[in-house]
Amino acid sequence: MELLKERLGCGTSTQWKSSSDALVSVVIGIVEACALIGKKLSTGLVTKIGSVNDFGDEQLSVDLLAEKIFNEWAEGEASIKYTSSEESIDLKEVHKDGKFIVCWDPLDGSSIIDCNWSVGSIVGVWESGPPGDDVLLGKTGRQLVCSIMAVYGPRINVLLGLRGEVFDLIYIKDDFYVLPLSPVIKKAGARIFSPANIRATNDLMGYKALVDYWLEKKYTLRYTGGLVPDVYQIFQKGNGIFSNPASENAPAKLRLVYEVAPIAYLIEHANGRTSDGRCSILDIPIENMDQRVPFCGGTAEEVERFETFLRNHGLPLSS
Repeated sequence: MELLKERLGCGTSTQWKSSSDALVSVVIGIVEACALIGKKLSTGLVTKIGSVNDFGDEQLSVDLLAEKIFNEWAEGEASIKYTSSEESIDLKEVHKDGKFIVCWDPLDGSSIIDCNWSVGSIVGVWESGPPGDDVLLGKTGRQLVCSIMAVYGPRINVLLGLRGEVFDLIYIKDDFYVLPLSPVIKKAGARIFSPANIRATNDLMGYKALVDYWLEKKYTLRYTGGLVPDVYQIFQKGNGIFSNPASENAPAKLRLVYEVAPIAYLIEHANGRTSDGRCSILDIPIENMDQRVPFCGGTAEEVERFETFLRNHGLPLSS
């Protein structure tokens, strides 16, 4: 990781130069953990282990593997005060004098990993604040100080969002290289759509009309059912839309803390937009650790279209 350490500590980016040493240490640790997870996934078996996480989701061997790697890293990082995971939601104090709260989805897309499709990890970092203000409730995604989304596919890539900038890192020969062009999402002209929660078209007529619009206009459908790869393609292609609305009969499934807020941070700092149908994802206060929200993100023009179609059909979004 020497190349990444050099870039974070003394790179030309003014944003990175202003980062505290503690935050840089946390960023490097997360990225190293992601590299280890990616390598382990290529050699490990995917098996059901007969247990569930705190949300009742069935766990796989690779879920626990990724969780263990993140936990072991956090226990050795003195800058972290609390951690929380999709596998174990309660805030866990790891270092009394730590500065940061780190929340992660250790392995997003584990339901498709047995098909050998790309999966990933999602991590968000907030400052813990003084005693009495050192929890997440009431905070928003705008208060994130760092966001990371790792993609484990034919190669390991990591999107790093740090204080207003987004960088694409690629893992080659035991080190991360920062790709020369920062990912930028076009304001308009999207040609790719990824319509999640398609069941909602049964009772959310605005969503049905929107999907029909994309098909009629000959947009390219690219959807795997994995949040990380379906969003990552928007950064790689520079355009696109991921939509996951909610209706009465198809409620929201994506969790604000572990998935949606960190990803929204990356999208919005790469020139894109996000929305729950009413407002930016980054403006939604955290009410509880299991909070689930509708989510749309990508090219600004398409996110606005998403909001317009749902609003014009007069059906409120349900979370």
